[in-house]
Amino acid sequence: MTVFQFFVGIVILFLGIFKPLLYKPVAEKYLPKFSPIFVSFWMVAGIIMTFPIVCNKFGFSIDVMKNNVFAFGAAILKGWFVWGAVWSFQIINKKSTSTSVFFPFISLSFASLVMNLFFDENLKLIHLMSIVLLGILGGVFYFCGDAKRMNAIEKRMFVIAILFAGGCSVTDHVGIKGIGWYPYLVVSNVAMFLLVLIKGCSFESIKNIFTEKQIVIAGIFTICYEVIILASMIAVMPVSFVSFFMRLSAPIVMIFSAIKFKEQTITNQIVFGCLAILFAIPMMFVAR
Repeated sequence: MTVFQFFVGIVILFLGIFKPLLYKPVAEKYLPKFSPIFVSFWMVAGIIMTFPIVCNKFGFSIDVMKNNVFAFGAAILKGWFVWGAVWSFQIINKKSTSTSVFFPFISLSFASLVMNLFFDENLKLIHLMSIVLLGILGGVFYFCGDAKRMNAIEKRMFVIAILFAGGCSVTDHVGIKGIGWYPYLVVSNVAMFLLVLIKGCSFESIKNIFTEKQIVIAGIFTICYEVIILASMIAVMPVSFVSFFMRLSAPIVMIFSAIKFKEQTITNQIVFGCLAILFAIPMMFVAR
């Protein structure tokens, strides 16, 4: 790993730390359905502002999408999955920030299992062991980690969030490979934006998106987060490194949550966070 890659990795680590903490005040103040609205509006605004420059550099071919209908459909599906992932994430984050950063480990194994079954990923025994261990750890966390404080509806959201986030990983695998990362980014966010419009959003919500300070900060952060993560995967370092740095933030957030939000003990958070990283390493670094 080069010095530049390590630097970008540290940036990704801090992005992973700040995301749930910036989203939490929004989750506490607004209904869960508001978060997909503000994420969608800010992402589309970012795409519109940067489209002339980025499109010229990376290209945006309608013909490519016509010739890759399956990948184009995956991009649309990704937009809908992101809507569900943000919605369920915020329901969890409002009650338990620790749980909101823990479930992505389980969604990683779920997505890998789906891709092995339907997209010929050919997982090795060590990958299957990693999936089983993460599944067991998720079950233990459900009953012994901070997830145990959640009510029945919030615990269902825990499972739903895993499915949505796993779905995002699967569509990423299919869509980016088929039509390229930038068209995929544009199509998925436009699809999410259209879903938001179909579901309805009030004038008051739209006004708050661009006038409420905490939402503006979270919105700008969302644009930076998505662009840096995608650009890093495409041009800076292997996807496995990006995934590792993203998930490395989880124990830090969990420890902070124990101190700031009184979510279990520091020891409890360290054990679950570090075990999750340990069990996920084969999924990220062992060649398939």
